[in-house]
Amino acid sequence: MKYIKNFIIITLLFFVTNSVSYSQGSILFVEDSGDTFGNSRYLASALDSLELDYFYYDTETSGLPTLEMLTTFDLVIWHTSTWGVGLYFWESVNTENHLIKQYLDNPKAKLWLIGNDFMFQEYGGAPDTFSEGSFPYDYLGITTYKAQSFGDDGGVGVPYLAPSSPNAVEGLTRINWVFPTLNWADSYEIRETATPIYEFGGDNYSLKGATTGYFFPRENGSTVLTFGFDLSLCSNKDTMVNTVQKVTDWFYSVSSTQNIA
Repeated sequence: MKYIKNFIIITLLFFVTNSVSYSQGSILFVEDSGDTFGNSRYLASALDSLELDYFYYDTETSGLPTLEMLTTFDLVIWHTSTWGVGLYFWESVNTENHLIKQYLDNPKAKLWLIGNDFMFQEYGGAPDTFSEGSFPYDYLGITTYKAQSFGDDGGVGVPYLAPSSPNAVEGLTRINWVFPTLNWADSYEIRETATPIYEFGGDNYSLKGATTGYFFPRENGSTVLTFGFDLSLCSNKDTMVNTVQKVTDWFYSVSSTQNIA
């Protein structure tokens, strides 16, 4: 049975990477979550609403995608949802992900990493600092894994997110949650070449102003945009769809101006 399952997966990947012609704007959506709430499917529904060309890939059933598969697409959206352990982003073990390194060493690579708590598996709770030669510093543009909502704010959770100002991604709006506050969203201090996109909000919130979303243009030309929160948990679908639209439009505008696509 295991042989048959692997054969089916390999056959499917061969079909996807060899039989489908992808135009500018093709997206690989990677579900990398052990939760049972359907958050990844819900987030991917924003791509359906926008009629974007994408392929849905589930690591729970198929394992890691191949480097060949990642590089077939114009943009990779990697969604870890709310699950902080057993992530394929870290190759399911306590090591850095060599696949992600290889992918981002390609100047054409564009990665949008989304999810609560994905730093936890490798580094535990905040804070943690990074320097040149480490994966978070070199590939994600993080100098400090600074704090987590709920874990480092006295058990409160972040009330909402505000777009950073000024903002390279035009048209982003405030993000509220399906809950009164969001727990286990990550905040970071980032490299000088990285640019904030979203920050923790709340008039009296202790972590107000901490960066949780940012983009990082790597020296080789590849681009990483990190959301340290689960976008699928925003309060309504319109906000989710608008955010996906603005970010994907931004990725392709960056591609045309920086000539990395």
